[in-house]
Amino acid sequence: MIKLEKATVTDVIQENIDDLMAFDYDEPLAIINPPRKIADQIMEVSVRADGDALDLMSSTWEEVNEIQADMCAAFAGRISHDDFFIKYEKNYKMAKIKVLDAFSDRIVEIHQHNQSEAELC
Repeated sequence: MIKLEKATVTDVIQENIDDLMAFDYDEPLAIINPPRKIADQIMEVSVRADGDALDLMSSTWEEVNEIQADMCAAFAGRISHDDFFIKYEKNYKMAKIKVLDAFSDRIVEIHQHNQSEAELC
């Protein structure tokens, strides 16, 4: 188990490569819907490196401001944490899809690299 606080996206992909791959006529493909735990790890590590979660979760500055204001309201106790998470769950899922799409080629590259190394042994 890797520590996500210090991991790279490549580390997470490498550790979970078997669960991230599918095959179409023997051609490797990154799976569209990986297990939630792995997708969440890739999302977290990606945001730790690039810091663009709010941009990924929203499409306008108004939405970014609303998310930030609601986050402050949740910390202040004006809205419940559950209500905050429920309200922005679809935004988070949308952001995960964007991140996974961005790394799909990298997932296939890592798989192919691992296969090449295995053939050399």
